[in-house]
Amino acid sequence: MLNLPIESEIETEHKVIRDFNVRQVISILIAAVIVLIFYLYVGRDVLFTMGFAFPVGAVAAFFAKPSDAGLPAEKIILKKLQIYFYKSEMRKYRTRNMYMPVINDAYKSLKNKDNTKQIRKEIRKAEKMCRKRLKKSPYKALY
Repeated sequence: MLNLPIESEIETEHKVIRDFNVRQVISILIAAVIVLIFYLYVGRDVLFTMGFAFPVGAVAAFFAKPSDAGLPAEKIILKKLQIYFYKSEMRKYRTRNMYMPVINDAYKSLKNKDNTKQIRKEIRKAEKMCRKRLKKSPYKALY
């Protein structure tokens, strides 16, 4: 009998401490250091430090969690900032299906008539009209 090893196709992140991976451990450590520094400099007021620790913990949890898209949180934030600052209000590309009126006219005429010669003439006429409109259009470079 032939035995071959099967490689695992599922990629999983390695756990470092209990159920936390490296990214989560680093985020927790950074948040803990920030809260500890704040606690030492403010004067050891626990309630005031807790008020500061919750938002820091929320930010650390945001950066530690795996995203749905498979990207880390900082890459998602960077992309959103790029879109926000560099987006253009004007569309660069406009598309228009030039054959849709021709197809619609052909279907209408097929439903109404059985004469194929007349239908072909109507299709050619509609194509010619579309070409004329295209030549007159200010957006002809976009078609």
